[in-house]
Amino acid sequence: MKPISYIQNILKYIPSVVLKHLIAIGNKPRTLPELQPLETVVMFSDISGFTSISETCAKLGPRGAEELVFCINRYMEALIKTITKYGGDIIKFVGDAMIVIWPRGSEESLANTARKAIQSALEIQSELNNIRIMQNVSKLSVKIGIGAGKCGLLHVGGIFKRAEFFVVGNALSQALECEHLSTHGGQVIVSGECWELVRDNFAGSGIPGRSEVELSLIHICRCRRYAVCRSRWSPYH
Repeated sequence: MKPISYIQNILKYIPSVVLKHLIAIGNKPRTLPELQPLETVVMFSDISGFTSISETCAKLGPRGAEELVFCINRYMEALIKTITKYGGDIIKFVGDAMIVIWPRGSEESLANTARKAIQSALEIQSELNNIRIMQNVSKLSVKIGIGAGKCGLLHVGGIFKRAEFFVVGNALSQALECEHLSTHGGQVIVSGECWELVRDNFAGSGIPGRSEVELSLIHICRCRRYAVCRSRWSPYH
């Protein structure tokens, strides 16, 4: 077994759910493409205000690129801190957006997993909505969509012993659609499937003509009672 320091360094580059899968496979031969099935909760978050900051920083000349990187990095750091606090596993960075999953534990209900993901999203909106990282630049906020259900990681490649993985499945589609329905930063919208799991624990308003629900941020204190905070997965547990 690899030393803990080695595992921790690897986790800086790949999601823990992928590492867990690779450790379980070990030296067994693999045939790609390969699907790693999951029942999970998926969050898709997209930073709002990035274009405005980019335009402002572009006027600063060469220094503007450094200012832009600094602003986005600081905001992303704050997002990641809250996501990992509630056990989220960041799968992909897509520009100024993120795909995050909360894999369901073997003895955990999907409803409890959904509560952790939603509590993370509500805390993000409570603390990071419309904040200014630097003077003279626009405020940043984030739009969040959450889905729940069947999903998977599709491992593809194999040429030159290289491989890549992508999130696929209904839960991801739900999260993407929810984020697309968001009209401004500061919103958390969950799919109808996810809402059915948590409707007794959170307050929200239905999207007219849709099954999706926009969550109310004023119930953040109430819902903290239901969120079970867990640390990031460790391959030694």
